[in-house]
Amino acid sequence: MSDSQFSAFSEASSFADTQGQVDIPASFDTPTREEEEWARTRALEALHQFSTEGLRTLVYAHKEIAPSVYDAWHARYAAACTALSGRQQQVEAVCEEIESDLLLSGVSAIEDRLQEGVPETIFKLRRAGVRVWMLTGDKVETAINIAKSCRLIDTECLETTALDPDLVEQARGDGKMILLVMQSVADPDELDRVVARALDVAQAMVGAASVDQRFERRSKRDKLRRGFKKFGNLLDPRRRPQAEVVAGIETESEITKTAGDSDSVRQASLAVVVDGETLAALESNAQLLERFLSLGTLCDAVICSRVSPSQKALIVHNMRVRCEGGASGSHGGKSKLKASLWARWIWRPVRTLLTHDNDQFMVTLAIGDGGNDIAMIQEAHVGIGIAGQEGLQASRAADFSIGQFRFLQRLLLVHGRWSYVRVSMFIMGTFYKCMAFYATQLIYQFYTGFSGTSLFESWTLSMYNTLFSILPVLVVGIFEQDLQPQTLLDHPELYRDMGPANHLFTVPEFLRRVVVIGIVHAIIAAYFPFAGGLLLGHDGTTNDQYINSLVVFSIMVLIVTLKIAYIDVRRWVVFSHASVVLSLALWFGWNGVLGHVYPSAPSDGYFVLGVFDMLMRRATFWFQWIIFAAVALCLNVLFVVVYSVRDPIEQRILSWVARERRQEHVCNQAKRKQWIQDHNIPFF
Repeated sequence: MSDSQFSAFSEASSFADTQGQVDIPASFDTPTREEEEWARTRALEALHQFSTEGLRTLVYAHKEIAPSVYDAWHARYAAACTALSGRQQQVEAVCEEIESDLLLSGVSAIEDRLQEGVPETIFKLRRAGVRVWMLTGDKVETAINIAKSCRLIDTECLETTALDPDLVEQARGDGKMILLVMQSVADPDELDRVVARALDVAQAMVGAASVDQRFERRSKRDKLRRGFKKFGNLLDPRRRPQAEVVAGIETESEITKTAGDSDSVRQASLAVVVDGETLAALESNAQLLERFLSLGTLCDAVICSRVSPSQKALIVHNMRVRCEGGASGSHGGKSKLKASLWARWIWRPVRTLLTHDNDQFMVTLAIGDGGNDIAMIQEAHVGIGIAGQEGLQASRAADFSIGQFRFLQRLLLVHGRWSYVRVSMFIMGTFYKCMAFYATQLIYQFYTGFSGTSLFESWTLSMYNTLFSILPVLVVGIFEQDLQPQTLLDHPELYRDMGPANHLFTVPEFLRRVVVIGIVHAIIAAYFPFAGGLLLGHDGTTNDQYINSLVVFSIMVLIVTLKIAYIDVRRWVVFSHASVVLSLALWFGWNGVLGHVYPSAPSDGYFVLGVFDMLMRRATFWFQWIIFAAVALCLNVLFVVVYSVRDPIEQRILSWVARERRQEHVCNQAKRKQWIQDHNIPFF
């Protein structure tokens, strides 16, 4: 079929344009009633045929107007266009005058080709656990065919208007997708029945797991057993050359097969198609709309056809409100909890803090390329505009602008994941370094009777967050890349493990990474020197207090710097080493200068002049500085190892990091050998 097809009907004959040239009659006589019915029937047949083939359709109509009538109308139109008040309403009213009593001319259709990489991008988003909604103004048939061509829905899906039990069982047995078409359903009772039935089927298909776990159906016990079994492979790169686990898949060949074949995941699913008329009926009933949104979060895909720009914005707005307010009503077993005051005021807040329910922390993202998508883009949490043939209006109104739809892969799966990791690690590292450092002050109060005496000198204390510990967290927040871009693009399931699962930014994670580790490091850095009696004076002078503060401060700076720069990150870069060197250089340089320029009279009871130089000549200082820091970091590494074995997400990430490092090692060896051969260097 050619790129465009045209069918027109006149009084005497019908004609089709496939060559781009059409003979238009000089005038049109008024057709008879039979001819109008015949033309309308043929036009509807052509519309259905074109829509089924996925073409964009346009209907033409005509009307003969006398020059005097047109001149009078044009004068009214010019006056409406220059009106100072109510210009839009006046222009619309004048246009309606001339757009009446039109005669059908014909129907045209043009192929709207998808951009390069659209099917692959949408399929990867589905694998990443992203719920994809398609909001379009096309006909239902056109929308369905476009959705199939871009892999939003399966090509062999079972299309139906009613979810019969036999059809549902057939889909479950064959592992196929059910496509529920809700078209021209305006009766509220009928709509409520259809939505309720669809909601029950969707919940039964998803089961106890959320839709994010559609590609990972293994139990937590299986993940734990697999983690203990394969932890040894992380320590010995020669035992297994491939990545062990990604989304429950054992070998890289199976991963590649799954990434390239959508039929490899044989799970029954549900997709919904709704037209503008049905959507208007849903919007008129708040309870029905809430249930429909709950249905949309359980479906693999939702297609809204024949929707206006205002309806697009309304859908995104309602989904955003639901995401920010939580998924009330999507789970049937919560009605009893809501009736209990204890559950409402005590249990539910605690559960929200300690657990992560993805249905209560969803974020909406809208992407469009035309001016009619501006309202939708601005209503979403994140708006993305595509700068293309339809202009730059959407890009100007969006938060991000991309050139093609396929760039969404890298923007979301790579940079989105990196951004989440960097922000989470930066916040956790900032809280940790403050928690660990100031906990030493609390430990010191046990030796001073909680008198409020500060362990550290005020000038040095004020420089902790400014000079001595800021560089490692900045490097993590700017340069952290836990996995390579190609790995993240080839395996979108890795995205689901981070942002949607909120793996790095939860209250339990905060307690583990900040509170527990911070207190343990504070005890080692402060209590161990005090309990060991090393460098503690016995004459009771305040000179010993400043010496003790320098020892504790030095140990804490070393622990915090090495932990954030080397233990918390997945990949070491040049800036990681530079941050460690500069942080330690700033610490020793500050104290070296302070020991010579500090006032000779004691300030706040601290004798500073010459103390740091004397301390640098004491072997016991270097012993404490190295040994106590090593003990703290070894305990931290042990804690991370145990946690990574128990947590399947950490185990998967570490397996991929080990695999990438092996590949880099092999690549570097090959480059080294090639360089030796090119320069004729003897190799023994």
